[in-house]
Amino acid sequence: MRARLLPARPPRGFSLIELGVVISVIAVMSSVVLLSRGYLNSAKQKAAGDLVQAVRNAARQHAQRNFKGLHFGTPGSTTPPALSMTNLRAAGLLPENIKTPWKTQTLANDSGVGVVPDSGLGNAVAAAKCGGFTCMRVCVEVPDQETCDDMKKQFEQSSLVSECKANGCGLTGTFILNVVSR
Repeated sequence: MRARLLPARPPRGFSLIELGVVISVIAVMSSVVLLSRGYLNSAKQKAAGDLVQAVRNAARQHAQRNFKGLHFGTPGSTTPPALSMTNLRAAGLLPENIKTPWKTQTLANDSGVGVVPDSGLGNAVAAAKCGGFTCMRVCVEVPDQETCDDMKKQFEQSSLVSECKANGCGLTGTFILNVVSR
């Protein structure tokens, strides 16, 4: 008796091994994306922190040039010019296209960064930090409360007074990080 062979059927669908390989590749790719998002947020926070430091340094230079380093001027004063982003740019202490990492535009009046003289009144910790002298308030627009809280911790570690508010320095947005320093 001869065994009768059935005609070979072409394989249909994927084998279990092929399906497992595809799922594991997708899992690895998604974990890389999720990890990189954390690094991206961390890098943006670091860049915003560096931006605050650059504005603080420029403000100190402005105070040294215009007020013998004693204070930062009266808001709205024109002679000598009070501390503002516009005056810091005009003096060449900051570039024209400065902006926060979360801003997509580089308009001079919409950079997401502001700076003003601040007496520290209304905030006991800031008043103690200023010690009766005029301080500066640097404000940075941030995307959400979590980012604001993370950056606040970062500045408090470097003994700067910071708070999350809905406004500050002429900026109004959902979350504005206000940093007060001498």
